[in-house]
Amino acid sequence: MDAAAIVLVDRTGTIRFWNPVAEDLFGHTESAAVGVTLDLIVPPPLRDRHWHGFRRAWQEGISDDVRVALIPVLCADEETRLFPGRFLPIREPHGDLAALMGVWQAPSDRDGGLFVLG
Repeated sequence: MDAAAIVLVDRTGTIRFWNPVAEDLFGHTESAAVGVTLDLIVPPPLRDRHWHGFRRAWQEGISDDVRVALIPVLCADEETRLFPGRFLPIREPHGDLAALMGVWQAPSDRDGGLFVLG
């Protein structure tokens, strides 16, 4: 398996962990990402929908289903690109949601490469 970009966020949507692959893939440095909200990587036209779903996930719970989807990411160069990724719940020992982890793979030639949205 190729290295994955990993981003961990708390219940406020604040980035708490940003690995070097996320830095390489999205262009934002760890120091620019950790401590700020997901607005850093959520494209502006999608933010309202994103935050509605994010709040609902914390209120109603999130499935442990790990389906992969193409997720739009606002990169440091201000381009929005689609990356195959998934969101995973991180749970407390008693089962409550503690954090959310986004995991993205760099698109390969078989995935059609990087897609830039108009």
